[in-house]
Amino acid sequence: MELSPQLQNQIGQYQQLQQQLEGIMIQKTQVVNSITEIKNALEELEGADEDASVYKMAGSVIIKAKNRKAVMDDLSERLELLEVRNKGLEKQEEQLTGKAQELQETISKAVERMQGGAGPQPPVSG
Repeated sequence: MELSPQLQNQIGQYQQLQQQLEGIMIQKTQVVNSITEIKNALEELEGADEDASVYKMAGSVIIKAKNRKAVMDDLSERLELLEVRNKGLEKQEEQLTGKAQELQETISKAVERMQGGAGPQPPVSG
């Protein structure tokens, strides 16, 4: 069965959408993992003594932080940014999923038409 250039194009677009969706889902997983880590760190810091020594990552080294509150403020800010990023990724995922579903329906209908309908045709009596 020979596919029309338009159908081939639509199939290519569908595959690209699937790849984009996969990339967004990977990013979303990373963001959600980071959100969880930050929430856990904030929870630990909230339970720590006010004068407890707190360390933070600076590139590939760990340094002593000036105070617990500064680290908590930094983590809270990062958490807020990650939550905004996560909402953006969810919106992108929703849009791409909708586009992919529409394209999949269009492709399925085109393939059905190429095959001569939705199933075997009854014999013509006459």
